[in-house]
Amino acid sequence: MPALTSVAIEDDVSGHCADGTLLGGVPGEVPGRVGAGAISVSAPRPGVEVPHLPALDVGSGDFTYVLWFRHTLTETDPNAALLWAYGSVSGQPSLWVRAQPSQRRLLAYAETPAGAVQVALPDPGPSAAFGDGAWHLLSVGRSGGTLRLSVDGTTAAETAGLSGALTSTATPEGLRVGSKPGDLDVFTGSLDEVRLYKRALTTDELTRTARSAVGSTGGYPADGPALSWSMENDHTESHLVVRPTAGPATPDSSVHCDHAYVRGGARPTTSAGGGRFGAGLALDGTDDSVELPYGADEALGSGDFTVATWMRYTASQTSANQVLFWAYGVGGAERQLWLRAQPGQDRIAALLQTDTATTTVHVTDAGPAQAFGDGAWHHVVLQRAGGRLSLSVDGGAPGEATAPAGSVTYEDGFAVLGLHLGARPDGYDRFKGSLDEFRLVRRALTAEELTALRTSNADTGTATTVRLPFETLAPQPYARM
Repeated sequence: MPALTSVAIEDDVSGHCADGTLLGGVPGEVPGRVGAGAISVSAPRPGVEVPHLPALDVGSGDFTYVLWFRHTLTETDPNAALLWAYGSVSGQPSLWVRAQPSQRRLLAYAETPAGAVQVALPDPGPSAAFGDGAWHLLSVGRSGGTLRLSVDGTTAAETAGLSGALTSTATPEGLRVGSKPGDLDVFTGSLDEVRLYKRALTTDELTRTARSAVGSTGGYPADGPALSWSMENDHTESHLVVRPTAGPATPDSSVHCDHAYVRGGARPTTSAGGGRFGAGLALDGTDDSVELPYGADEALGSGDFTVATWMRYTASQTSANQVLFWAYGVGGAERQLWLRAQPGQDRIAALLQTDTATTTVHVTDAGPAQAFGDGAWHHVVLQRAGGRLSLSVDGGAPGEATAPAGSVTYEDGFAVLGLHLGARPDGYDRFKGSLDEFRLVRRALTAEELTALRTSNADTGTATTVRLPFETLAPQPYARM
């Protein structure tokens, strides 16, 4: 049963789902450089962290990280990490910036599969590594093959020779500010307004931000960032979240940030053909599955919906039933929605059970394989639309029936089991094969939209409450799960 858990969260106010976990709990608030507040960082509260997700993916393109920092470290203090991203093990792609007080400088380092570059920025004043107790604007970014590090827009250093991608589907870590992963090289000071732009900001843009009035909105560029941690009090709080057993997670690419847990040893398959579009998630049929905690976005009620996924597996007539998708409840008296392969009956079947009645639909495999278990990718779509329940495979003729009236979900959802891919919520009927591009849409997609989704992986709009492309696996949960 999921439990209510208190999680200290730094909201990503950019709207790109990169909410951060406040390490060690909510830190003390201090007067900020941008807006009203900032956070204090120290060994008990070593910063903010978010696992890797699409918002952080810079690939081999240009980008700029900016943040405000303030400290009073001296030459006898150890190195302190201001920003750390993508990897923390030697030989992994990574990006980091450290204050090095003993050398009176900041040092930025970037490593890709093509090699590593670094650039040092000495403090031109009397302090150690800009540790004069004043706010300073840090910028680190890439422009073409150049790594550039600057403070306050004007004091800058750069180095050429940066090539290759910093991020990929195999990127093991996300972003942390205030320390190195493992709570190492902890910064002692204050941080404010962390942002990521997926382009190289100009010197004029950085200077304008650095010269903005204290307490103002910061004079940032008009185009929105990919990530924004404001460190304001109303976005830096503890929240009670309904959280099942923690574990690795895969990010939701919809605007609703409904990330999912990946159970067992399932991993994205990134090799050619691993997914129908990009990577896919391989499930071993033993203990692998995907679990998405229940929330308001997943409460389909009595409305129309579309569930769509790509699946690939092999089956014979003696193969057991295998679940593709199961939501809400298990048992004859429970409201539920499920989709599963039934090789013994040579079909894909679905069931919708509401508070009033139950309906099933199915599609029989007309080919030589059993229940589409031919080792090829197949697109499966289940819809409730205008009082009808329909199921189709690869855009073919649907199996249809009158949908039961009533709601498939409860108003009180605390005990609802959420969404499960690859197994029933109780662990039975496990799927052995691969899934890709799972979507839950809170409306019935049109025939034209379904064709575009199947042929080109088209965007299905803001009514899409869950989209799991299975490109990324984070080793720990995201803040809001």
